[in-house]
Amino acid sequence: MDFEDILEELVSGAPDAQAATLMGMDGIPLACFSAGGVDGDIESIGVEYGKILGEIVKASEVLRLGGLVEVTLDLEDVVVLMRPVTPEYFLALLLKDTAMTGKARFVMRGSVIKAHRQITE
Repeated sequence: MDFEDILEELVSGAPDAQAATLMGMDGIPLACFSAGGVDGDIESIGVEYGKILGEIVKASEVLRLGGLVEVTLDLEDVVVLMRPVTPEYFLALLLKDTAMTGKARFVMRGSVIKAHRQITE
């Protein structure tokens, strides 16, 4: 299974998901997948929020609060879920604002495991 397949499976498995990206903390995408009718550009979202994700990781290390597990951005028009895959890569999922985030988070955990296997092999 390649990265695009993992992202397509994530978007199709999470109700109200619109797009997903697997991206490096440096802002370079490994893969993106978008369903029709997307409210935002997942690649740009990944680049911009990836910077913030990197800062959260650094702050958590300095404060010795443990490793980052997940970040949820609940915005007026969309919800963005982000989870680290490795220290260098993260997965971001764009959802409609009406999405059931619990199911999306569950599906995303499986996608992170698959992406981690793919990256580390």
